[in-house]
Amino acid sequence: MSTVAPLEPGSPVAERFLNTLADIQLAINARKRAAAMQQDRPAPLARQPRRKAA
Repeated sequence: MSTVAPLEPGSPVAERFLNTLADIQLAINARKRAAAMQQDRPAPLARQPRRKAA
């Protein structure tokens, strides 16, 4: 068995890993928006707290 060194913050490997995670999140969000458009309803771009009616 080989041991794996911990990722150093700011290392190229850590940066690539975080960029990959960000790309996955963007792809998921784009797919959700596309699915919502298929149903003719606006997709939530970001979760925002609902305002209470005054």
